[in-house]
Amino acid sequence: EIGRGGMGIVFLAEQISLRRKVALKVLRGGAAFDPREIRRFQREAEVAGALHHPNIIPIYSFGETDGVYYIAMEYVAGVDVLSILRRAGDRGVMLPFIAATYIMHEVCSGLDAAHRQLDMGGRPLGIVHRDVSPQNILVSYEGQVKLTDFGIAKSQLASMMTAPGQIKGKANYMSPEQARGRPVDARTDIFAAGIVLFELLTGEPFYPPSSIDKAIRMAMSPKPRSVTEWRSDVPPELEEVVRTALTIDPIDRFGTAQWMADALNHVLLRYGPTYGANQLLSLVEWLYEEEPPPEDMAPTATQIDAAKTRVASAEEIRQRRSRRDAGRVVRPVPAGLVEADRSRPGFRTRIARFAKRFLDNDTAPERT
Repeated sequence: EIGRGGMGIVFLAEQISLRRKVALKVLRGGAAFDPREIRRFQREAEVAGALHHPNIIPIYSFGETDGVYYIAMEYVAGVDVLSILRRAGDRGVMLPFIAATYIMHEVCSGLDAAHRQLDMGGRPLGIVHRDVSPQNILVSYEGQVKLTDFGIAKSQLASMMTAPGQIKGKANYMSPEQARGRPVDARTDIFAAGIVLFELLTGEPFYPPSSIDKAIRMAMSPKPRSVTEWRSDVPPELEEVVRTALTIDPIDRFGTAQWMADALNHVLLRYGPTYGANQLLSLVEWLYEEEPPPEDMAPTATQIDAAKTRVASAEEIRQRRSRRDAGRVVRPVPAGLVEADRSRPGFRTRIARFAKRFLDNDTAPERT
């Protein structure tokens, strides 16, 4: 077992026919006997299984054996972005703005592929992820950025699954229209991507830690916030990307995720033309160089019900590093790191709350 959540358990398994590791997600408990949960589980496989993009974790198969429903998907060894943010907070730094830019450029590329997906008849599926958040974004040990957990994604395949006015998604990453239970489209994911970008740049939650009900109320009319309140090195072009993505009225946001990706690519070309997977991997290695990720922040294979999952032992991490770092003694400090202002009252408290709010969320996984 490598992780579990409210409705499922994930196991590390081997696909015998192809001799490859897979993450095997199965329904558990009452969900395994609830027709609605079974349909939701199948919907996740249908939505994600239709997507083929380097920045989206692929689904290999969906099935049922002896009453056990399962989804087999790509096994990805790495860390999720929430863990990266927590680790940066532990080390008293904010991530280089170019790293945040690169991560979200990759995420937006994956989102755009999902948004543009067509059915067999060439008609738009209208997929909206609805749960873009740090724990659903993975950075592999190859420096690849992957989007996962389409468990509550909206599409024409499953438009009947959500009643009018019903809210789906994490309160801390909701768009105003999502919080109000109004119809959502691709621009809802763009708003959530803007929140994640804000948090990558500041190390702070966009919505102050609070109860879910209060977070939803705040999401209905979010207050504008500028990343320059926390750091002065963010170029105006990147500040404008954040501002545009987080506009309250969807019509004023980026029209598509590709537009946002293009704006982020402009920042990359101007300020980090050589930044890529290798540089991102070096940053992650530096963040964790003193010790492997603790078990509750260990590498993830997939996400269960909007929650972190664990997939690799500390020994596996050490072995991978040993092979990669043979002959290297000192790892250079990545360029662009900004020291967090520890003099600000409550710095450690805010970091702790930032991590804790996911554990308090009623969709958080059971700990093992």
